[in-house]
Amino acid sequence: MASLVLFLEEGPFRVGVDPNFGGHIIEYSINGKNSLVENKPAIGSTFWPSPQSTWGWPPLHALDKGPYFIVSDGKGDDGRGIVVRSAVCQQTGLQVEKRFHLRQGRLTVTYVMSNQSEVAVQYAPWEISRVEGGITFYASMLAPLPQSTGKVQSIDGVYWHTYHPEQMLPNAHEKVFANGSTGWLANVNKGLLLVKQFEPVPAELTAPGEAEVEIYSHADVFNSYIEVEQQGSYEVIPPGAAIEWQVVWHLTEWNDDTVQPGDSRLVHEVKALLSDYKP
Repeated sequence: MASLVLFLEEGPFRVGVDPNFGGHIIEYSINGKNSLVENKPAIGSTFWPSPQSTWGWPPLHALDKGPYFIVSDGKGDDGRGIVVRSAVCQQTGLQVEKRFHLRQGRLTVTYVMSNQSEVAVQYAPWEISRVEGGITFYASMLAPLPQSTGKVQSIDGVYWHTYHPEQMLPNAHEKVFANGSTGWLANVNKGLLLVKQFEPVPAELTAPGEAEVEIYSHADVFNSYIEVEQQGSYEVIPPGAAIEWQVVWHLTEWNDDTVQPGDSRLVHEVKALLSDYKP
């Protein structure tokens, strides 16, 4: 099926959504610089139900890579932005609707996960965003979970992960699992600072075997990328019911290649972006 990318534009910001490729966000850019991976084995930002243990691998095609129906293309005057909706996933009984709005340079994404089956199901919403690398960081009151294989540095209440694919063994992919965040997850890479803002989830409400914040490092120097991920609450969804989950993305230019873990300027900028946002 041919690609048909839908765009939202505001000043120097642009958002691209591909409804024929799982409704992926394939672009969130400022001044033509895209914060998301465009040409790797896995691209853009997608959505999965959590925990992964309920469906294994590969990801559920209907929700991850299958075509999404266009409810609104974002060009009208109804203020709906871009809205796309998946087919019903036969394995889980879920149907996913994604709503995208661009305002004040921020991208607001609302995910609606509805249960189209005849039995109650339980899942958490899960956003997976691919970036090329750099430093990923978040503030947390808790250390990463024991199942974590990725390395982080804890400095003044902030955890920092630096991506070094050249130091990883082939196929020895790494992952960080963390709870207790303060509701944001950030990445700085190639002159861009991307921040994802979400409602914090108590550790006891995370999906089994998963975490509120996850960082996946792909161990392939020729196809280097990481996944900057966060999850919502693990909830029961009765037949015919739905849950909504919202993530707000912030993007700004950060033209300083000298950044290192523990850089207080980055933390200050994240907090400034969050405080400046008026829903």
